[in-house]
Amino acid sequence: GFKVVLYGEVHELAGGVAQDPLTQQDKGLPSDWGFLLGSQLTYFRGQRDTYVSLVLRYARGIAAYDPLAVPLTTALDRTVTGASETQVALSGNWENELVAFTGAAYARFFRDAGPAETSFQRYDEGAVVLRPSVFLGDYFGVSVEGSYQARRLAVQDPNGDGPLTASVFKGGIIPYFSPSGKGTFHRPQIRLIYNASFRNGGARALYPTQDTFSSRSVEHFAGIGAEWWFNSSSYP
Repeated sequence: GFKVVLYGEVHELAGGVAQDPLTQQDKGLPSDWGFLLGSQLTYFRGQRDTYVSLVLRYARGIAAYDPLAVPLTTALDRTVTGASETQVALSGNWENELVAFTGAAYARFFRDAGPAETSFQRYDEGAVVLRPSVFLGDYFGVSVEGSYQARRLAVQDPNGDGPLTASVFKGGIIPYFSPSGKGTFHRPQIRLIYNASFRNGGARALYPTQDTFSSRSVEHFAGIGAEWWFNSSSYP
């Protein structure tokens, strides 16, 4: 079947007063507003959690920010009316009795409301992740996961020409136990996890020079994880 979702929001913030912590004087803050429009198109087979989904979203003004976030830059009139965010996301899963292929990707374009052409608050970013899995009987399996994520900022790369681009590649292996049976989305799931992260020079440049991550290009992680969902329709 198909599922189509369209949605929209209007955000409004009333004007207020803020006190300068140094001068102890009050200053007025203007009212602000924003809107967002979004859509989701999903096709699902109804068999073994196989589906593909496309999500589109555009936001303007204060709706471009997380509701709990504070904008770091504003326009000259101290509003963020000119800020914008555009997102495109694609995800899907296909599986049979032996294997499963799960993946997702997104691209996001964010522009702040500040007048400066160069800013850490203006960037394009995206990520893609693929996770093929092999079912070993009804209760065990092994997943191999690889992902690439990057952000290109509207600032000069201190180590080269062009804009600063930070990227990370991750690869890992995840053997797991699924007591509720085989399936990508069956839970609970108990896992052993190992992955390695590879940061490029742009990603390392975002850390302070005294931070270990500013000089470390490879990072290893090993752990044990568990995941379960409440009221999930994937449970048998």
